[in-house]
Amino acid sequence: MIKTGEISGRCDLSPKKIGHVLNAIGSVFMGYFLVEKSYLIGGIGVICLMYAIVMLTKTNKKRGYRAKVSNKIDRRIKKYIEKESKKDPLIALKIGCVEIENKIIEMLGVMSYFRPEVLMCAVGAVAGYACHSAIREELIETGKVEESKIFVRVEGTDGNVYYYGDAPNKFLIKDPFSILATVNSAMEELGVKLPPNIDAELEYVASTIGGESFGRLKVSNANVDELMSIDLVRLLWKRLIPEFDKYCTNPVERVVLMSKIVSNVIHKNKELVQPEVAAQIILQSAIAASKIGPEWLD
Repeated sequence: MIKTGEISGRCDLSPKKIGHVLNAIGSVFMGYFLVEKSYLIGGIGVICLMYAIVMLTKTNKKRGYRAKVSNKIDRRIKKYIEKESKKDPLIALKIGCVEIENKIIEMLGVMSYFRPEVLMCAVGAVAGYACHSAIREELIETGKVEESKIFVRVEGTDGNVYYYGDAPNKFLIKDPFSILATVNSAMEELGVKLPPNIDAELEYVASTIGGESFGRLKVSNANVDELMSIDLVRLLWKRLIPEFDKYCTNPVERVVLMSKIVSNVIHKNKELVQPEVAAQIILQSAIAASKIGPEWLD
């Protein structure tokens, strides 16, 4: 006997499941739209996503219960970290690396599965902005140093302010745990003999300052022209702060955590994206994101 919301009593067609299915289908169509530039495919994707929102909003009453379960899980993780940190001081960052990588994938949706380049761009962008944010929060917002002594403000022709300086570059390209050092290490582990040409990547990003191409990737042998690292920072950063706070005791640890995620993403996708291409995507995204301030996220 067929009941409402069931097929042969076995297939659950609840609004929640229908919503998730439509969201997945819509995300796939939007992904193809970005590649093929087909407005028909894009239109179908938008319709699917709109109906997904309608279906998922019908489950709002259950969100309070989910939040309670989530809080209980967070408390258990916190207790576990407090217990194990005596044996392993890095346990929080190790757990955080896995959790935050999964959180980024969850926020990006199906796109990150069908196109690992999207995930690489997102991870690089968050890592790059973490370099800027660490300096700003540790030195400037605490009143230890004036902003003018840390950052060189460059006003672009587009009216936006871009930030340069040796301090953020320390985490970006100079320190042993910098984003560049992590990428170089991953390349070496995967047998790539030539390290990324960081000077070329820095010059490319600098050439886009103030223009429409700022934040847009330019990578040979990869279809990533439509990816915008700055848009991904806007999408992810503020939503990731509560997650960072669970595992990081200070803003600098966010850089360390993101460096580990950078390495993981390169290794996990080595069969899908050439390591050399992955390095370019991550570094260009990180460099661009390190040049923006918090006003860009509003």
